[in-house]
This record gives sequence, structure tokens and C-alpha cells, in this order.
Amino acid sequence: ATLRNGDPLHADKFHRSGASLVKASTDYPDFSGRLSVLSPKGGKHEYTLVYLHQFCLCGTNYVDWKPHYFFSATKLPYLSLKVTLPTAKAIPVTVHGGIKQYAWYDYKTDHEGRQEDQLYAKTLRATRDRIFKILDREVAMLGGDASRVFLGGASQGCCTALHCALTYPKELGGFVGIVGHLLSSTPLPKKKQRMPIYLYNGKQDQVMRWSWVRETYGRFKEAGYTNVHIRVDDGVTHEKPVRKEREWIVDFLHRRIPRQRAK
Repeated sequence: ATLRNGDPLHADKFHRSGASLVKASTDYPDFSGRLSVLSPKGGKHEYTLVYLHQFCLCGTNYVDWKPHYFFSATKLPYLSLKVTLPTAKAIPVTVHGGIKQYAWYDYKTDHEGRQEDQLYAKTLRATRDRIFKILDREVAMLGGDASRVFLGGASQGCCTALHCALTYPKELGGFVGIVGHLLSSTPLPKKKQRMPIYLYNGKQDQVMRWSWVRETYGRFKEAGYTNVHIRVDDGVTHEKPVRKEREWIVDFLHRRIPRQRAK
């Protein structure tokens, strides 16, 4: 979605800063471990969403082309949201022959969507530590109020962000997960039982197949989690949620940012 002047839709609602392909001086810039940011324009910063991209992609895509994923004139007409978009570090991916790719963790296996893939715990821990530092900064910017900071992601970014949200020392204001699942290695601590968790998946997803993804979500009920909201949409695949990703993010933010407090 672009305007006549070439800017993406709703780009005028944010100050765009940090890593950007559009502003890059080379054709193949290195975004490994970089940060891209959408800051509220014309409004007070009251909430932050930290959002992790899919495997092999980068956070710059959202800043350069998709600011409309975080604003809606009808459902989310607020100029108080900051969106922090880290890019994963380029690490060797074992199942891809050791080729370096933007990944939140390294895969031991590739079951081609038939079941959960095994990962190297050390690489997930490194990402967790990095995301914790980002969350610490964002919480501090909002006066130490973690309830005003949200975390989410898509696909591998969803799995990673969910792991971070559940292991972060403070309870965040909510989690939004797009076409992902709960990692078998992610703990479910009692102190997070009431944290708002919104999970969105596609019935026709052949990478994160609902047949086994639903079983990973079943762990929430077993652990006594009472604020988990699961939505599974028909006709949605893994590769092309297209407008669904925006629809789902906006749906989550609409539910989590109080109308009377947002400006």
C-alpha cells in the first residue's frame, strides 16, 4: 500500500529512524543486529510494541513498506504507539548448509512443517538476552511501566518473542503472535498466567500446521493460563498472510490500548 508520492500508507503518522533499505547507501546492506524504529509523530509516546520478523527477513521491511500495519483510522487511530523492529543477527543456519541468514535461532532439523523443528538452545539464549535489553530500555522510557510495552512477532519471530515474553522478569502488557507456535523448550511460569496472549494462525498453513501447533498451545491450559486468546482463520497460508498480518496486529493493539488513555 503506497501513496502517490511513493511513501507507504500511514508513513506520515510516524518518524522513521534506524536501519532502512530505502536509505541504505549500498545495494546489499548488512542489517545484522540492527534496529529500525517507528516513533509516534504529533503525539505523546505512551505505548511500545517490540515486533520480531519472520525467518530470513528483516525489521527494515516494516519501517520501509509497512507502517500501516501499526495504524488504523478506525480501529487504531492513536498517535501514541512506538514500534521497535529489531533485525535478527546473521548466523550460520545448520539445516541450510551453514549459510548465514537473519535468524533468531539456529535449526537442528527441518521437518518441512510436519512437526516442530529442534533448535540450538545457545542461539535462542543469545537472542533472548538481546531482546531483554531492548525490553529493559523500552520499559525504562515509559517510566518503568511494563504494562505499556507489548511484544510480538511472526513465524520464527513469534516463537522467539513468545519465549522472551514468558521468561522476561516483568509481566508485559500483552503478546501478539502471528503464524507461530509455543516452543517445547519455553517454560510456562505461574507468575505469567494472567498475561494477555493473543495467537493468530492460518488453517491452511503448511509450515506451522495447525494439527500440531494446537497441541503446543494446549500447554497453556495445562499450566493454568487464563488470558490466552487463539484465532485460527480459514484460507490463510504461512507464506502469504498478506493483509491478515496487519489485520491481526491491529486487532491485538485495538484490544490492548485503552481508548480513554490513548491520544
